[in-house]
Amino acid sequence: MQEAQQDLPQWLKALKRSIINNRQLQFSNMSQIAYIFNGEAGIDNITFDSYEKVISDNPLQEYCLVYTIDSRKNTFNEMKNNKVVEICWYFPLTKEQYKIKCHFSFIALQQTDINDLSNIEENLIEQLPQNQRELLENAWNKVDKEAKKLYQSPHPDTFKPNQEPLDDLERFNTPEKNKISNNFALLVLTPLRMEHTSFAMPQVVADGRKEFESIFKPYKKHTKYLYVIENNRWKVHTLNP
Repeated sequence: MQEAQQDLPQWLKALKRSIINNRQLQFSNMSQIAYIFNGEAGIDNITFDSYEKVISDNPLQEYCLVYTIDSRKNTFNEMKNNKVVEICWYFPLTKEQYKIKCHFSFIALQQTDINDLSNIEENLIEQLPQNQRELLENAWNKVDKEAKKLYQSPHPDTFKPNQEPLDDLERFNTPEKNKISNNFALLVLTPLRMEHTSFAMPQVVADGRKEFESIFKPYKKHTKYLYVIENNRWKVHTLNP
């Protein structure tokens, strides 16, 4: 979703700047999510899709971060009962790290347990509220053709059986372009607190004749900022790194 920069909360302005400055690295859209399952900590990699403005009773929580995930994964079924999670996101080009505490929710077509695959209906998406359906459809349309195949591939987190190699027809046969896989799900994370660390940029040499620093802001030392909700507004505090 594209919003005027001045309309964005402070935490999202900082995060958006990092996303833009690192967009040439495809893997920079990967984050780690930490959650609790049966009293133990769990962690997984998730793929960032977009930030969205959502309907909320709290205007301080009207923006959320949306991530895509395969709903068949063990970790999805482990994390989906969490109310709060934390993500860690590192941007290598600008040497920045974000630790974001978020309220956790999800949108999934197939919401049964990992081993309960019976009674799957063809029109599951029609059962979703319109705003969730639009969010899911928009995210699916942005997934490239090769990535869409993964949602129809063998069940993740299970052992590979011994099987005959696929023939050309099976290998290149893909689902209908506009049909959303029942295994496609979104994690909707609403930030409650964010810690932003910028690490000192190293000095580099261009051609042996002249020294210069990165084209990005030349941090002389580590800097750290804390974004929190205080007195019904987002506030920024400078922390010792």
